[in-house]
Parts: sequence; structure tokens; C-alpha cells
Amino acid sequence: MLYKTLVRPKLEYAASTWAPNTATDINTLESVQRKAARFVTGTYDSRASVTKLLQTLQWDSLKTRRDMATLTMFYKIHYNILRVNFPACIVPLRTVTRCEHSYRFRQVSTKTKAFQHSMYIRAVPMWNLLPAAAVMAESASDFQEFALPVVRNIGQHGAF
Repeated sequence: MLYKTLVRPKLEYAASTWAPNTATDINTLESVQRKAARFVTGTYDSRASVTKLLQTLQWDSLKTRRDMATLTMFYKIHYNILRVNFPACIVPLRTVTRCEHSYRFRQVSTKTKAFQHSMYIRAVPMWNLLPAAAVMAESASDFQEFALPVVRNIGQHGAF
């Protein structure tokens, strides 16, 4: 498929470190994928549900894919698969309840929009919602398998 090999990689390049933060930018990117879904399926009827086309194609939203890229990068940094240090503001929480995993991080308050939308700040709230099986996964691919259902759910409910 041309879309998956030529177009989507351009839309997702370095997605773990950048992400659009305005509704306009997000919708602009998503519209590219929605147009591609119409093209791939040959469904140009304006009454046809593009959401259903995306489900039929089993394409996650670009936001879900960006969130997964961000969390996978966070996982790799956390487990030193990537030799990058967390910034000083990303610190583990010391208190854990029965319902939470023990690898949670303190959420950071930010004063600037630029920092508020940085990769680490975006990742922490999502990371803290993941199940223990995901954050303690033995490989990045296992992590993705456990994390993806949660990220899809977050995307459906618009939590982030």
C-alpha cells in the first residue's frame, strides 16, 4: 500500500518527540489519513462513514500512533534501551496504591506551552495509566502489545 509506505511515514516522522497540540493541526493530519482511507477503499460517497472505513482497514488514528510512539520511546529510555537520561523534572513517585503499578512518575506542572507539549510531559500521564504488565514488559514489542489497548481507550475518551 502506497499510503502506508510513502505517506504515513512522512506524517509520523519523529512523532515521539513532536506532536501537534492544536485541534486544527491534529485535524489537518488526521484528514490526510481519512482521505487515504477513502482512496484505498474506493469509497468516495460523502455519506459513507470514514470512521467505519478506518475500522475496516484496521488503521489506528494518527494520534493513537503518535501516543504509542511517545510511550515506546519513554519505555526505551526508562529501561536504558536508548541511552538518554530523563530530564531532572521526571521523577518516580514514591507512593503506590494497590491499583497502580510501582513505576509511576510525578506529573510535572509547566509554565510554558512549549514545555507542556514536550515528549516527557505528554508521556507521564499516559504512562501512569498503563497496566503493570505493560510497564514491566520484557521487550518493546511486548510493551506495545500491552499498552496499545489502553492507548486506544484513552484516544476514544479524549483523555489526552
